[in-house]
Amino acid sequence: MDYEQDLAIDPHNLAEEWLRHPMLYMKYSEELAEAGKRRDKAKETLDIGKAQLDSSIRKDPDAYNVPKVTETAVSNAILISEGYQRLSEEYNETVWEVNILSAAVRAFEQRKKALESLVQLYIAQYFAGPKEPQNLPEGKRMVDIARGERSDKQRESLQRKRG
Repeated sequence: MDYEQDLAIDPHNLAEEWLRHPMLYMKYSEELAEAGKRRDKAKETLDIGKAQLDSSIRKDPDAYNVPKVTETAVSNAILISEGYQRLSEEYNETVWEVNILSAAVRAFEQRKKALESLVQLYIAQYFAGPKEPQNLPEGKRMVDIARGERSDKQRESLQRKRG
C-alpha cells in the first residue's frame, strides 16, 4: 500500500478527490483491522510459546541450563530462548504494522479536513484570478467623518467646562 501517494490531494480535481476519499479511508481502515487481527494472533502465539517453554523448562531444567527452578530462573530462561525471541520479534513486527496503519488512518482524517478547507477556499474564490481593486471615492470616509464629529463635540464640551 502506498499511503503517501493515496494521501496526496490534487487541488485542481476536488470532485474526484472527494469521490475517492471514502474508498481510500475504508481500504486503510480494513487493512488496520486485518493488522490488528494478525497482531492479536501473534500475541496469542507468543503467550502459548511462553507457556510451552515454561512447562519444558520445569520438566527438564538441565536442558535449558537452569540449575535451580525458581520463577526468576524460569522467566530468564524463557526470555533468552531462541524460540521465544523469534515469536517476540514477530509480535513486535505486527505491533509496528498496526501503529503505521493507525497513523495512516489518522492521516486520512486529516486529509478529509484538508479537502473541506480546500472546498471552502474554492467557494471563497481563493483560486480565482486577480480582481480590480476597489478604490474609495474621493473625500472623507464615514469613519473619518464620525471621528471628526466626536472631536468637535469633545472640544465644545471642554470649552463649556472651562468657560
